[in-house]
Amino acid sequence: MLGFRRWTIFASLHEMSELTSARVLVFRVGGVRCAIRAQAVREIMPLQPATRVPGAVEEVSGVINMRGTVVTVVDLRRCLDQPAGESEGSLVMIYLHGRTVGLVVDEVLDLATVPEGALAARDGLPGIEARFVQAVGRHDGRLFALLDTEMLLHEILLSQEGL
Repeated sequence: MLGFRRWTIFASLHEMSELTSARVLVFRVGGVRCAIRAQAVREIMPLQPATRVPGAVEEVSGVINMRGTVVTVVDLRRCLDQPAGESEGSLVMIYLHGRTVGLVVDEVLDLATVPEGALAARDGLPGIEARFVQAVGRHDGRLFALLDTEMLLHEILLSQEGL
């Protein structure tokens, strides 16, 4: 019986450690390393041409057809005032408020687990407006901004509702 209780304690400690870490997708946008929480990511795909929507804000590259669903594509380089990179880029599909949105990034770097305690206050990374950043972390010795996708995309997606 004692052995069973010990196992239960270790199992619960394991579960607690999972709760104190965050899985993030780390990527590069222009010259800045960014991340988003992995549970929001649906899929990563090669960048494909989007059909421009008349009247859309400049951050919206357009729309694509993803398996029969029309998906709005947002260029994070424009949102974060970063120049386009040399690589072709990737499309990170995320799920936000009941809809799929495509995010254009320059390069997907890694899917990482970061201890929550390693995430610092959001005002520690130059180059990105603090209101778009939830926290700042470190991966492979380099800083990244954990983006607040809801704040970042709120106004952009609202502008698309009327189109």
